[in-house]
Amino acid sequence: MKKNKINRLTAILIILVTGIIIFSSSTIKQGKASVSSNDYEAGKKNIMVAVNYKGKWGFTDKVGQWVIKPKFSAVGKFSEGLACAEYEKKYGYIDMKGEWVIEPNFDNAFNFSEGLALVKVNSKYGYIDKTGAMVIEPKLKEASLGNFTEGAAVVCFDGKWGCIDKNGNFIIEPKFDDIGNYSRNFEIVKFSEGLIPACYNNKWGYLNKSGNFIIESKFDNAEDFIDGLAFVQINNKWGIINKNGKLLVEPMFEDAVDFSEGLAAVKIKDKWGVINKKGELVIEPKFEINPSFRLKYSEGLALIEYNNKWGYIDRLGNWAINPTFDSASDFTEGLAAVKVNNKWGFIGKEGNFIIKPKFENVFGF
Repeated sequence: MKKNKINRLTAILIILVTGIIIFSSSTIKQGKASVSSNDYEAGKKNIMVAVNYKGKWGFTDKVGQWVIKPKFSAVGKFSEGLACAEYEKKYGYIDMKGEWVIEPNFDNAFNFSEGLALVKVNSKYGYIDKTGAMVIEPKLKEASLGNFTEGAAVVCFDGKWGCIDKNGNFIIEPKFDDIGNYSRNFEIVKFSEGLIPACYNNKWGYLNKSGNFIIESKFDNAEDFIDGLAFVQINNKWGIINKNGKLLVEPMFEDAVDFSEGLAAVKIKDKWGVINKKGELVIEPKFEINPSFRLKYSEGLALIEYNNKWGYIDRLGNWAINPTFDSASDFTEGLAAVKVNNKWGFIGKEGNFIIKPKFENVFGF
């Protein structure tokens, strides 16, 4: 799967519109509040779920009790004690009581990460702190969903990709065709274990935070490092390297997905199975998976589609929860969102409903 820059930027625009913030219509009262450390600590312990009920967005706890009643036209996930929300086509941030901490003055807004959040102002992107102060002025045309990880964020400048620090200074000059693996797996582009995949002259390698190739750019494609291992593509086949760039598993897979919980999904002869870190098959290739779906384990279970229904397999490939749902998400904090008869609810790991299906839409913790 060769990365395509146009597809990447198109995908980013889609996420900007739909992936982080979800739209409908509403009127909300503006106010002003502040985030206390107690609110932040409570937020880490008291998981809240964003749900759409009768066309409005609010938040429930893990048993379906309202924490913030549905009154918003759009919300994002809580991150570091704040969630982005929309009012009259402008975005700001609310606290865990649903009160405004940062007034809705932005054209778009994204989750906080490492104390900063990406915001859009007049078609340009910059970063604010938790007081709402602009710490990196809006001057970027694209930002790869903008989250800071390990002190760096991937950005695009004049059509080339680089990384900035929290002062907005380039720590990796924008000279690369691509950085990260967003267009391949639609996850936040980030440094992982001190390295990030980057493309230069149509070949992929791995950069450190100084912008030097620690592993030379010689691969057709590359994934993030997880637990010291990364998938790389050579001549249309995927293998596994370590952080020295040494091939541990020869390229033999038609496709592959990052390791999660010590396992990785791989494609062999048009069927998907699962391998361990040694490259040994632990689940024989037998599943047919939509190319846009990436099978990963979360809390011991993996979401998978079978005969147009969704269910969950265990680490041996057996059905832990039978495929009976119209749609579903991965498990987080012991719960997974599932869709039945056009309504969303939440199940536990035994497959029983913890929150009955009654919501028009949901997104997780």
